[in-house]
Amino acid sequence: RLGGFREDYPGISGVREDSDMCLRVKNLDYRILFCPGACVTHLGAPQAQGSRFDRTYAFYAARNHVVMLMRNRGLTSSMLWRYLLIGTIKFGIGPLLRGVGSSLAHFFTFCGGTVSGFLSGFVYLVTAGTDPVRRDPESEELRRVLSIEAGTSAEKISC
Repeated sequence: RLGGFREDYPGISGVREDSDMCLRVKNLDYRILFCPGACVTHLGAPQAQGSRFDRTYAFYAARNHVVMLMRNRGLTSSMLWRYLLIGTIKFGIGPLLRGVGSSLAHFFTFCGGTVSGFLSGFVYLVTAGTDPVRRDPESEELRRVLSIEAGTSAEKISC
């Protein structure tokens, strides 16, 4: 029904697309359940360069978190504004005070990601609102294929 994961969360490993999916599921008044018998093979995305948690990762983590909150909770969300305040102190100013060298770069990276996320989130909010359902051609095709497979499959999976 949602049309799959949103594929427009850029950066290393598409940070926050899974959290976005969970919020979208909850926005449609469904519950997220844990099924201990389910098996999923997850192939991690290759890292372009550097370590997983370098400045590029920090930038996109901050950016995508703000976008995710704005898309799913709106511009007036207390979660968004709490993240902007506490996140800036915890992930930006905190490391800056512990050591100026690389922390200064980390601070500006975090702030750049946050500002970029706020601007991108605002654009998404204006163009699509907080609708959790993807409405692009690829999501329509995914829904079509899944409905065909669900209709022909004799197996029922239960958790």
